Amino acid sequence: MAAVLGMARAAGWLPERCALVAVDSTGLEAGRVSHYYAKRSGKKRRQYPKLSLVCDTQTHLFTALVADRGPKPDHMEFRTLVAQAHAQQPFEQLVADAGYDAEHHHGFVHYKCDAHAVIRPRARPRHPKNPPRGELRRQMVEHFDKATYGQRWQIESAFSQSKRRQGSALRSRHLLAQAFECRLYVLTHNLMILLLPTAVFSTEQVRFAAMPDVASAESGRPMHPSIRSMYEPQRHRYWATCRQQRRQRRQQQGTTKTQRHEDTKGTTAVSPRMHADARRFRTANGAEAGLQCMIMNSE
Repeated sequence: MAAVLGMARAAGWLPERCALVAVDSTGLEAGRVSHYYAKRSGKKRRQYPKLSLVCDTQTHLFTALVADRGPKPDHMEFRTLVAQAHAQQPFEQLVADAGYDAEHHHGFVHYKCDAHAVIRPRARPRHPKNPPRGELRRQMVEHFDKATYGQRWQIESAFSQSKRRQGSALRSRHLLAQAFECRLYVLTHNLMILLLPTAVFSTEQVRFAAMPDVASAESGRPMHPSIRSMYEPQRHRYWATCRQQRRQRRQQQGTTKTQRHEDTKGTTAVSPRMHADARRFRTANGAEAGLQCMIMNSE
């Protein structure tokens, strides 16, 4: 993880200190049972692989992870997760949902990580008008920044990207093997972002396109040499696939390179039937008449 984040900093994707990161957890599947079968049979999964992550809201890169078994409260991995993220990629602000709301969590981020935490306050149905006793939680209730907290959904977008591209099921069955596979899952997500640089990040799937040495003219981020060396074979495979698809389309349409005629107006595709008609017409009336027949049929 540290090596991948170092490559991202060298390529200009990450600054030395991130402006805003988000914390959340998601569940993965560890069995071969389909969702439809589980729904019809009424069986509920007792335990499942749980992945807690810290995500940079600007690039959707994961900066820290903790793999565990669920279901369990999210706040149990908070300190380990935030300490790991701060050691590998420091940050200035952190956003989290109400599941992480606690005075000691605010204090850990404020005093240990030298950052500001924007955690949604939990509802207080018994004491709706009384503020929390903790000083940091009371300040959060009085000065809650809704605009900053709205960026927490970026980590949900990162979860969606990973599950749509890599799937939501793990192949491993033992706890230790699942923990290793979760680390590979996160590293693959980060490498996919670094190997396919774009100017705009979204949850929509984008068709693979060949990129120049500079990642994007709009983003202005140069591509790291190690990333470029890993990216070149993918680009060559992509263009080879495109050429093969074009050849297959031409064969299905019944046209080949030898059956294409370039006239003064441009390139005109000639089908085998048109070519046979022109050959019979040329045999009867001459070569120039056969050529005129091909042009008239193409129009």
